[in-house]
Amino acid sequence: MPYFLLVLLLLPAIVPSTAVAILVIGATGTTGLRAIRGLLDAGWKPQQIRLVTRNSSKPNMLQLRDTLGFDVIQANLEVPSTLEGISKGCTGCYIHSTSNDTPDLDIKEVERARNLCNALVKQESVGHVVYNSAAASPNHNVKRIAQKYGVEDIFQQEPSLSFSSLRANLFMEELWKGYTRPQILEGNYPLPTHRNKQLYFTSVRDMGQLAGRLLKEPDAREHKKSVINVASDCLTGPQIANAFAEAQGSTCRYFRPWRMEVKAWLKYPELHEQIQFIKKNAEVTDVKLLKEQYPDLLTSFSEFLTETQWGDRDRTFSSFSEVSNLIER
Repeated sequence: MPYFLLVLLLLPAIVPSTAVAILVIGATGTTGLRAIRGLLDAGWKPQQIRLVTRNSSKPNMLQLRDTLGFDVIQANLEVPSTLEGISKGCTGCYIHSTSNDTPDLDIKEVERARNLCNALVKQESVGHVVYNSAAASPNHNVKRIAQKYGVEDIFQQEPSLSFSSLRANLFMEELWKGYTRPQILEGNYPLPTHRNKQLYFTSVRDMGQLAGRLLKEPDAREHKKSVINVASDCLTGPQIANAFAEAQGSTCRYFRPWRMEVKAWLKYPELHEQIQFIKKNAEVTDVKLLKEQYPDLLTSFSEFLTETQWGDRDRTFSSFSEVSNLIER
């Protein structure tokens, strides 16, 4: 048999159909797993997803690798030498975050993004980058958002990469955190805005799925730059409280926490900054248009509460960090 025919016959065995295809940055934490779940919803297989972590020996990383089959590698975005070869075999990259989830502002967020961009350009295989950013009007005056736009600028200005920025306002998953969920279950939903102010909410899982779909597009490697405002639902404070009440089977009322606003103004400048943003942000997301473009993707607020079993009072925010959630699809 001619040699080239033998090669063709053996090719499927030599090159697995589940070869690594996308690089995922900053999605190994609690809410990050929700984004990974969205990537799976978009059709990516665990073996096609390379997860970057600073500590690959953590129990959940071992589970992701050994139990579910994800490609897990250890690297540090602050150390460029550790980034050599991280994108080998990957045609796309999803950046969930380049910052740490800390109360204080992470001032190295943009620096890490620059190191990552340089590594991707050097290795050349990645053509399309999708980034989880934030939606805000030009006069937002929020340092955390300014840093996200700094990350955007790095990739927008790189001519060799196609770049899509997905800008969201408020993530539904944040409502599960310990400083929010307990008092809601007790019947109180504090929100520092006027009762008629409409807020845009997004599920992190939806963000992951949208990113996964963009990275699957046939023309994803074409050099283009785009910004997409993303929101799964738009609700007022009372409407949100009503959704909580229905999901948990008990009363929940919206109220404006004036004391907290004053305390933040006096003692906590960054919290005050974020409160002012929630109150005054005038950025608009066309939810209706998004639903027309992605009719089977966007999750309403009530659907999110049902999906995450909000009414189960024994569940906590740490429930999202369980790797088993990734196979409950």
